[in-house]
This record gives sequence, C-alpha cells and structure tokens, in this order.
Amino acid sequence: PPTDEGKIKYYSDIRSEAQTLGVKVIPVSAFLDYMGYKAEDRTVNLGRNANPDDFKPRLPDGRQRVLPGSATPKDLRKSAPSTKAS
Repeated sequence: PPTDEGKIKYYSDIRSEAQTLGVKVIPVSAFLDYMGYKAEDRTVNLGRNANPDDFKPRLPDGRQRVLPGSATPKDLRKSAPSTKAS
C-alpha cells in the first residue's frame, strides 16, 4: 500500500472498485508466481560484472542457432552415391 496521502485515496478507490466488481485482490508475489515469473531468469549483471553468457541467444529445446550460409556437420558429410538403377 502507498504512503502518500493522495495515492492512499486512489489506492483505496481502486480496491473498493475491485471489491464491487468481484475482482480477487492478490499480493504482487502471488501474481508473479501465477505468471511463472522467475527472478533468476530476468536478472543480468551489467558493466564490470557482466557475464557474456548472459547475452547469448537461447532457442527452445536446446537447438543451436545456425547462421545463414554456414554449413552444419551434417552438410559437410559427403552423401554416398546412389546404388539404385534408374
């Protein structure tokens, strides 16, 4: 809750309206839990304490980013000549 006189009235008005409308009032920590927020995922040190690993792009499912035009190990393997007759 706020401590400033004007903000206290505004806060009280909002809570009263929420109660009138049947909106459940929950603490911020419960709201963040509901959203799945994790502080360690969002905290990044900057400046001298920066860790370069914090800035690497992360793709889902552990996939690795490949630059356009670059060959992957699979592309570097020579394919075996086809043995089927046409």
